[in-house]
Amino acid sequence: MCTTDNNAKNNHSEIFRLITELGSVIVNADRASFWKWDKDKHEMWTTAAVGEDRITIPENTGLVGKALSMKKAIVTNDPYNCPDFNSEVDKKTGYVTRSIMVMPISNCKGEFIGVFQAINKLDDNGFDLEEDQRRLSLAAFICDIDFFKKINDTYGHNAGDEALRHVSSILSSSIRSCDGVYRWGGEEFIVLLSDASLEDAAAAAEKIRQTIMDSVCVFEGTEIKMTMSFGCTELDLALSAEDNIKVADEKLYTAKQTGRNRVIA
Repeated sequence: MCTTDNNAKNNHSEIFRLITELGSVIVNADRASFWKWDKDKHEMWTTAAVGEDRITIPENTGLVGKALSMKKAIVTNDPYNCPDFNSEVDKKTGYVTRSIMVMPISNCKGEFIGVFQAINKLDDNGFDLEEDQRRLSLAAFICDIDFFKKINDTYGHNAGDEALRHVSSILSSSIRSCDGVYRWGGEEFIVLLSDASLEDAAAAAEKIRQTIMDSVCVFEGTEIKMTMSFGCTELDLALSAEDNIKVADEKLYTAKQTGRNRVIA
């Protein structure tokens, strides 16, 4: 995701933190970190290592550098015998690394911005490149409020703001702690579901659609009824975030063109 507001740096840091925490849970890792790529300085840095405030390395160093240069995920379940593994942090902190998975991360423009690193699979069987990549793929749906302009025109923009808060509350309460919901400008929202199939996303969207349709938003004593349309897709790791969202957006467009208040997957 990307942002253009004045707090972009802080927002990006929060997104990186959420990516790290979510990824760690999804692949059942003991810990994880996000390595940010500084293209101008030709280095990568992270703040998530045990006992270290910040670690900075040359951009072509270690497994994270290798994954970035190869533009693909890498797994090693015997790191101390892997020539690309740097054991210096373990020597400083006493931490023992048994298995590692690293995966390049791109922004909404498709540009690589760093690497996600998961360390020590908790089941002690090591990381599985194919299976854990699949688990790190996400299902998503994009949705927007039907005839939102009519709400603003009829009841005023303050009522429109209350309608957005009403929908946001329903969306947030309808997902798991490992999922995420984001406002995508105007009356559009994006929901990300971890370790979920397209069918799972469509089922979740349908449940939310029904809840919103059955609910009532009250603003200054006036009851406002609304519906939402949804477009669902399973994220493709070969595509940029922007292109994945475009796929979901095309399905949302179909939902709106075929009558609104429906889910298209």
